[in-house]
Amino acid sequence: MPRFIYTLFLILFGNLLFLLYLFLFVPPQKPLSLLLFFGALHLFLSLLLSLIFFLISHKKYKKFNTSNKIFRKFFRRVFLGLFLLLAVKALLVFDIYTLVNAVLISLFVLVTYLLLELKMRLPSRGTI
Repeated sequence: MPRFIYTLFLILFGNLLFLLYLFLFVPPQKPLSLLLFFGALHLFLSLLLSLIFFLISHKKYKKFNTSNKIFRKFFRRVFLGLFLLLAVKALLVFDIYTLVNAVLISLFVLVTYLLLELKMRLPSRGTI
């Protein structure tokens, strides 16, 4: 198992503790506490799901020496997908959900994903 996984497990555990603290001890009456909760939940779920996907596919890519790049690819995709879901949920919580807002957030996530994937496929400046 690559060494960076242990660091990610520590970050995941720390984020879980912070999420539990927010859930148990911080009242959700202020918008800042709600945003902190959604941010911590987003980071926790992104790390957890991308670690699960990476560990499932680690056997397939074991012979390659680019396991951190593979993890980053999983993390980028999971992060953007969960951002879309939690952003729509935040719109519902703050009572500003409209179809236009949901479509705009979806377009923002789609364009961000496409630009990030395009950036990863282009050669770096040093190779030209």
